[in-house]
Amino acid sequence: MLFVALAGAFPPLVIDRFKATKELVAETGCRRLDTEVIVASFDYSQPSLTFYAARQVKRLWKAKEVNDFLGSPVPFYLFVKAESWDGPELGEKITAKYRIAARRYDFYRNREILVITNR
Repeated sequence: MLFVALAGAFPPLVIDRFKATKELVAETGCRRLDTEVIVASFDYSQPSLTFYAARQVKRLWKAKEVNDFLGSPVPFYLFVKAESWDGPELGEKITAKYRIAARRYDFYRNREILVITNR
């Protein structure tokens, strides 16, 4: 019975370490509930992002929307697949100032995820 309990409890604990959204939210500080913060995603969808960020996550579809938010005075955090950020969808179209706040491999999506910020 002890073996079954350990076998059932151990794998979720190990896999929990590989949850990209949880680590990215913690690393970037975009969960700050005492400050107005915009959290958005481009070409990346993970339901747990809304849970860990504890706020609405805006879905952006065009490079112009990303530029507009990066140029806003409100702290902005964009979750995006690395290949989308570096590719023709966004790569050369971003003119606003930004920095890569964090990057982590997403075990569930089998790709690297970036968090881009205007801070």
